Amino acid sequence: MSFKCKYNFTRYENPSNGFSIVSYVSDDPQIPDEAKTEYPSNKLYSSFMALGRYLPQNPEVEYILDGTWELDSVFGLQLRVEVCDEIMPGTLDGIKRYLNSGLIKGIGDKTADELISKFGTDTLKIIEDEPEKLLAIKGISSERLEQIIESFALSKPNRELMIFLGQYGISDALYAKIRNEFGSGAMFILKKNPYVLCSISGVGFKKADDIARKMGAKHNDQNRIKCAILHVLKESKIAGHLFLPQRELYEKSKELLDSVQGLPKVSNSELNNGFHSLADKNEIVHESGNIYSWLSFRNESESAKAIALMLSIKCNEVEIEEELINVQDGIGIELSERQQDAVRSVFLNMASIITGGPGTGKTTVLKVILEIYRKIFKDEKILLAAPTGKAARRMAESTGMPAYTLHKSLQLRSDDDDGKEIRAMAKLEENFIIVDEFSMVDMGLAYMMLSAINEGARLLFVGDADQLPSVGAGNVFRELIQCGLIHTTYLDNVYRQSSGSLIAQNAAKIKNDDINLLYGSEFEFIECETSEEAAQIAMATYEKELEMLEQDLSKVQILTPFRKRGNACSNNLNEILRERINPPSSDKPEIQSGLKTFRLGDRIMQIKNKNGISNGEIGFAVEIDSARELILEFSDSRIVHYNATDCQMLELSYATTIHKSQGSEYETVIITILNDFFIMLRRNLIYTAITRAKKKVVLIGHKQALATAILKNDIDQRNTLLCQRILNFNRQLEILNASI
Repeated sequence: MSFKCKYNFTRYENPSNGFSIVSYVSDDPQIPDEAKTEYPSNKLYSSFMALGRYLPQNPEVEYILDGTWELDSVFGLQLRVEVCDEIMPGTLDGIKRYLNSGLIKGIGDKTADELISKFGTDTLKIIEDEPEKLLAIKGISSERLEQIIESFALSKPNRELMIFLGQYGISDALYAKIRNEFGSGAMFILKKNPYVLCSISGVGFKKADDIARKMGAKHNDQNRIKCAILHVLKESKIAGHLFLPQRELYEKSKELLDSVQGLPKVSNSELNNGFHSLADKNEIVHESGNIYSWLSFRNESESAKAIALMLSIKCNEVEIEEELINVQDGIGIELSERQQDAVRSVFLNMASIITGGPGTGKTTVLKVILEIYRKIFKDEKILLAAPTGKAARRMAESTGMPAYTLHKSLQLRSDDDDGKEIRAMAKLEENFIIVDEFSMVDMGLAYMMLSAINEGARLLFVGDADQLPSVGAGNVFRELIQCGLIHTTYLDNVYRQSSGSLIAQNAAKIKNDDINLLYGSEFEFIECETSEEAAQIAMATYEKELEMLEQDLSKVQILTPFRKRGNACSNNLNEILRERINPPSSDKPEIQSGLKTFRLGDRIMQIKNKNGISNGEIGFAVEIDSARELILEFSDSRIVHYNATDCQMLELSYATTIHKSQGSEYETVIITILNDFFIMLRRNLIYTAITRAKKKVVLIGHKQALATAILKNDIDQRNTLLCQRILNFNRQLEILNASI
C-alpha cells in the first residue's frame, strides 16, 4: 500500500546503519485511523509514523511511500517502509538522459529531442497521462506508441532515480551500479550521504566529492572527511600496503581534502573527528600508530594466528629414507642433498617452504614428494593448487595430477577488488595441501586459504621468493620465510641444461648482483636510443618471432614495466600491434565498451577474477554474436561470454606489463627496458620478466637500464607485520603451553 506524503519531523535516527523513525503528513484517506495524529497547521492532513532505512527527510519535496502497517506496543500503528519514491518536477537534462538511456523502447536520440522540444519538462507526464499526444511527433506510429507505453510503465521504478542522477553527470553504467548496490532506496541514500558512492567500484573520492558538492555537501562534512580517509587507505592497499602509519594517513587525507580550489581547508580537529568516528564503528583499526582497514587487519592478524597454531601442532614425523631411494630409482633421477632435504622437510613439519628460481629442480622435488606421500598415505587426500589458472594448469602438466586455482578450491566467486568480502568459502578437506607460485598470493587470499584448512593437514608452499610480490596487498611469501619458524629449503643450483639454459643461468646471475649476463641466440640484447625506437624494434621482433613460431600468438609475449607511460608502454604497443597483427576488415566484427574496442581474433586478457577466469588469463576473441556479446576462448577450451559492460574487465594482451605476466610462461619473451623506466627498475622486476620465457629472451633498450635494475635490490617495501605477528602469536602459545 502506497501513500503520497511530505516530511514532518524525525523521531529517531541511527547514523551508523541509516535506520530511522520519521513522521510524515498526508491527506490520503487510506491511512488507517489508528495511525493518524492531527496535523495542527492543516485540518485536511494527518500525520503518521514510518520506519525504515534511510527514510527521506526533505520538507520541500513530496514522496510516495510503499510498505506494510505494523502495530508497536508502545508507539502504535506504524508504516514499515519497503519502497520510497520521490515526486520530482524534473529537469530537461535529467529527462533527456532518461529518454536516451534505452529503457524506453521506441524512443531514440532524435525522438527524445523532438519530445523535449515539444513538451519540455512535461514530457514524462505526457507519456504517462496523455500518451496519445505523442502521435503528433513524426515517426511515432500507433504500434510504436504501444511499445513506448508498455516499456515506460515497466521502467517507472527507475525513472526518478535516473532523472535525479542525470543532473550530476552520472553515466548510465554508473547509474546501473548505483541501482544494483542500493536498490529502490538509492536516491534517498545518496541524498542522505552522497559519499556512499565511494563504495562502488570505479568511483573514487574525487568523483564522489564532485557529485556531493553539487548536491550541497560542505567542505567539512564528516561524511566527506571519512570518505577521504578510507580512500587513502584503499589507494595504499592498491600500492601493496596493509596499513599506513597514522601520521602519513593524516597527511595524505588532509592533502586530498584540501586539494579542491576555492574550498576552505579542513581543520585538524575536524579530520581527527572523522578518524575517531571510523575507529568507533570499527571501519578502521588503530594499532600502535598504524592504521588498517578492518578487513586488512582481520586478514593479517587471523592469518598469523592460523600459521602459529599450525606450527604448534606436533607433527607425526614419518621415516621416508627407504622410499626416497626407491622413488629416485623408479623415476630415474638423483636428487642433490639439498633437494632431498626439501623432500624430508615435508614429512617432518606441519608446514614447509621450498623456494628457488627456474631450473633449480622445484618440479622434480615436487614429483618425488607426491610419489612418496601417495605410497605412505594411500587413503589421504591431496590438493594441488595455485593462485592462477595458468599456474594450476602447469602444475597439473608437470605432476600428472589434477590441480586447481585457489579460488576454485575455496569456491570463491570472485576477488575483493570492490572492497566487498567474499562470503562463499569452502573448507578444504584434504590432508596434504601444496600451493605453487605462492609469491603471487596476497594477504586476502592467504587468509581465505588458511581459514579453510582443517587441523592436522600438512601444508607446503612452493615459489620463487625473488619474483615480484603479489599484485594484491601484502608480501605473504617473503614474510613467511622471514619469520624463520617455517622450515624453508632454498634451491639455488641450476640443473636445467635444455635450450633454455641461458635463461636459468642469467636468472642466477641477476640474483647474485652479476651484470655480466651471457648472450647468445637464446638470450639477446638489442640496443637502441629512444623509447620510440624501442617500440618499433619490439614490434618488428614480435612479428619475426611470431613467424618463426607459426603465427601462434600464445607463444610470444612483449613485456614492459609500464601500462600507460611512454611509447614502449603496453597500451601503446597493443594498439599498434593489433593493427599489424589483426587489422580491421569487413569479416571481423568489433564490439565497443567505453573507450575500448575488441575485434574478432584479438588476443585479450581478463584483469579481474570472475566467471571462473583468473586475473591475468589470456584468451582469444572467437566470436561476436548476434546479441553483441564478445565470446572468448581460453585454454582447455573454456568459453566465456562478455557483454559490453563485462568487457571493461578485459584488455588487449599482445603486450602486457611484467606484473600482469606473473605465473605465465611463453616460448619467447620480448622485454623493453629503458632508462625512461627508472622508477620501476628493480632486480625482482627484470628477474620476473626473463623467467617468464621457456626458450628465448630478447631484451630491447639500454644496457645501463638493465644494470641499474640488476643492482637495485631495494625490494618493494610494503607495510605489513605478518612476520612479527606470527612470532608474537607463537611466543604466546609457547608461554601458554609452558604454563599448562
